[in-house]
Amino acid sequence: MLIFYRDTVEQTAGGNAFKRMNGNLPMSSNSNLPVKKNFDPDYETNRVADETMFLKKMRTKRLLYRYFGEIYIGRRVQLTYFRRWLVRLNVASMQQVMEVGSGDGVFCFALAKAYPNLRIVGLELNEVEVRVSEILADQEGLSNLCFESGILSSEQWKEQFDMIFSLDVLEHIKDDIAVMKEMYMALVPGGSLLVHVPHRTYKETDGRLISVPDEEAWQINPGHVRQGYAPEYLRAKLVSVGFDVKETQMTQSRPIAHAHRLYNRVEKILPLRIAILPMIDYLIRQDIRQVPEHGNTVWAWAKKPLVEDGRRDMQVR
Repeated sequence: MLIFYRDTVEQTAGGNAFKRMNGNLPMSSNSNLPVKKNFDPDYETNRVADETMFLKKMRTKRLLYRYFGEIYIGRRVQLTYFRRWLVRLNVASMQQVMEVGSGDGVFCFALAKAYPNLRIVGLELNEVEVRVSEILADQEGLSNLCFESGILSSEQWKEQFDMIFSLDVLEHIKDDIAVMKEMYMALVPGGSLLVHVPHRTYKETDGRLISVPDEEAWQINPGHVRQGYAPEYLRAKLVSVGFDVKETQMTQSRPIAHAHRLYNRVEKILPLRIAILPMIDYLIRQDIRQVPEHGNTVWAWAKKPLVEDGRRDMQVR
């Protein structure tokens, strides 16, 4: 089985960093931050409330996806790297897949279509997103895909999964160590974890490094409790839980920063967003070919040991 976590908000640190530096977001008294009200601890469960409007929006997005793929740059980049990891980790040999934090289900739908022999479950806190995703999966005839409302800590998930994916979710969780422990417990011995998070700093196309204190990260991306993770920091946290970290990889370097600049110029004009997709794909290919000194996002692949070696509960702050 497989789980992956992901963030469903159509914003990125990169996209908002570009807007902030170029005057497209209002500024707070801290010149690095746009103005927002207060941190909302219930943001993840409340971000989608109108089921009728959300269903209409998602039907449009699914129609566009059928012809153009994902048109939002953040997810388009993630999907490209994600599919490469799925092949590398031989997801085709698995039987059941779970996404925790499935949001509007875009990764679940992609998996269900690409791997029809997998049983895929999307686990999500927001009940509106769960109901709408269920409707769309039924309409698209995806009998191998279903969605449930709940959390990973449920006893029913203990040692059930061969693989867990976590895409842009840990930065939304205050006690990320607790969630890593839940993922560890949900894996069978020898199971794999694949994590994707934003880097602790964002590097612009001109080389400027943008860093935001964790307590102010929510002002750039709603729901964030930290800006991100440096690779070594993420590795240390995973090791403290008991994982054997096999690899960390930085991605989304200068080519993707350029892609964000291009995308943000046409974001509100749908025909132009579609028109630039070939250029976006070219920049993604350039990003894949590079081994960057700094990437604006971080992937980590780790495994749960076949035999636990007592490394759990080491303190990492």
